[in-house]
Amino acid sequence: MPTQYPRQSVRGRRHAGHRTSRRGRSGRPKRPQRISAVRCLEATEKGLRAVGRWWWRRSDSSRHAIRSVGAVVALVVGAVGLPTGAAMVAHAGPLRGTESWTHMSDARVLLSVYSIQTGKSQMLPMNDYILQVLSAELTPKSKMAAMEAAAVACRTYAVRADMLHGQGDGLAASHHDDLTDSPETDLPMWSASEVQRAYGNAADLFIARLQTSIERTDGMVVTYHGSPILAFQFPISGGHTVSALQAFGKDIPYLPSVPCPADAASPRHQEIIKVDPAEWDAVFPANPLPKSRAAMSKLVDVRYEGQSGVVREVQVGKEALTASAFAAKLHLPSLAFRVHASAHSLSFLCEGRGLQVGMSLHEANALAEQGETWGAILATFYPGTKDEPDVSFLGSSLPPAIFAR
Repeated sequence: MPTQYPRQSVRGRRHAGHRTSRRGRSGRPKRPQRISAVRCLEATEKGLRAVGRWWWRRSDSSRHAIRSVGAVVALVVGAVGLPTGAAMVAHAGPLRGTESWTHMSDARVLLSVYSIQTGKSQMLPMNDYILQVLSAELTPKSKMAAMEAAAVACRTYAVRADMLHGQGDGLAASHHDDLTDSPETDLPMWSASEVQRAYGNAADLFIARLQTSIERTDGMVVTYHGSPILAFQFPISGGHTVSALQAFGKDIPYLPSVPCPADAASPRHQEIIKVDPAEWDAVFPANPLPKSRAAMSKLVDVRYEGQSGVVREVQVGKEALTASAFAAKLHLPSLAFRVHASAHSLSFLCEGRGLQVGMSLHEANALAEQGETWGAILATFYPGTKDEPDVSFLGSSLPPAIFAR
């Protein structure tokens, strides 16, 4: 569990004992040169492979029997102890034991995060929050530039939430917090144990690479006309992102519709979800699913946001639901879906995943594979923006005109 800090540390205030100036040559204490966790793991792996090759050549010689046994022990300890040791370091906070991780600028900024599961608030250093979000949104196969772009976008989202602390009618504001751990209202978050269950032996190197991406972009955010942007990101689009005008009815210049050719070529960009009568009736007992296709079509009335393909509202009988509420009830992965009635069920053709406004992480990874930097990737999805340190935004507030998140 992360260390609990007093509530007066909310909204970007620093840990006790740290200088007010978080960045710059005059405000940052001089530290010895460090080797990143990724390089350490890679070097150790290279050494273990060399020992393995030596043992394979020498193991048939009695002269080297003792050394061979020692090599086997070294291999076993390396194969088992290295991931375990990395896990102990990575999951204690996570990676709280490494000096570079605890002394980076992000580590000095505290965020108040409301947990949906426990119903309690917890204080998280910014770098830990970003790490838990990226653990949920990316995979071990993600390219480093895509990880770095996602880290900057996530930091921007968090800094903006810090500037909006206690304002608005969202779930976090209702609990006087900055953010929540709910993917429906904010960004998804995974604990270290969830990463371990999902990726097994690949989890430790994955966490180390994520940590490196956060350290490399320490303190950088995306701004538009001097303010942190609404840095939305999502797993994959249906072939193009959705503009803010299409999704919210409000024109935000840095959130246009962006073509995503890699998303369109991926088999993951579409998914069909079938809902049988029993499933439907359990969710909507007051509006059971009729047997005829014509009656089914009349029961469910889907209303879209213009020509975007994103659903705004769903009318089920006399009950009106927002698109997100309806999708959550039926576990639909996207808010861009179309309904098809068959003889025995309703089918939903879902395109992409999530709201699809902002940066597609799948397309961002494709751009990284083409050699694009994290800055170029962010410029693709958030045109007209610039990247700058967050030091001037922490502890301040957004003007009333841009309170909405």
